[in-house]
Amino acid sequence: MSDTSTLNSATWFDGMNELQQEYPASAPWSLSVVNTATYPMMGLGAQTEGQSVTCRIIVDGRVLDEQTAVGQYAVVNCNA
Repeated sequence: MSDTSTLNSATWFDGMNELQQEYPASAPWSLSVVNTATYPMMGLGAQTEGQSVTCRIIVDGRVLDEQTAVGQYAVVNCNA
């Protein structure tokens, strides 16, 4: 979620713990991932073109991490 409709980038781990990136990305941005790795890594980062950006990791309906960053071109990171 961002205060603008565009993110400079969204970065995440895919279903095999490989780092992926989309840039630019439309906000609000969301993605569902099924991780089949032996040791799943859950991470998400985003940078906004605006002043505020929030990330959230939800697993089985439970919020495991939620972070907000503010400031010009704010960058946020969530991990679980």
